[in-house]
Amino acid sequence: MLLVLGLLGGGLVCLLVMNVTLAANSSKIINLQEHNTSKAALVQQLRQQVAGERSASVIEKEARKLGMRPDPRLNFVNLRNGKITVGTGPGSGANAGIGPGTRAAAGHGARTGTDPAAGPGVTTGPGR
Repeated sequence: MLLVLGLLGGGLVCLLVMNVTLAANSSKIINLQEHNTSKAALVQQLRQQVAGERSASVIEKEARKLGMRPDPRLNFVNLRNGKITVGTGPGSGANAGIGPGTRAAAGHGARTGTDPAAGPGVTTGPGR
């Protein structure tokens, strides 16, 4: 009879230890899940911030803060034949006649040369 009572007492102690261990692990799991949820929200917020800062206007504003300015004279390389097209800005060179406000179509000072040896500022267009 003592043996049976000893086994029952030992079994109850084992069950108590298992129950306490499971409760402690359960609280750890809940804390980790809450931590994971907060980190997922932070990741989502950072992704939205990165998406907003990738816009052209934000990039331009940051570049201007750093002292960067757009180059008024653009050069374009034709990858098919390796020739360089020298332009004076938007609407000249490889993009002549494209978009609003282009001055190249009207011939107002656009440099459209394709001679890479001509150097910057040298026009090689027809009639020049």
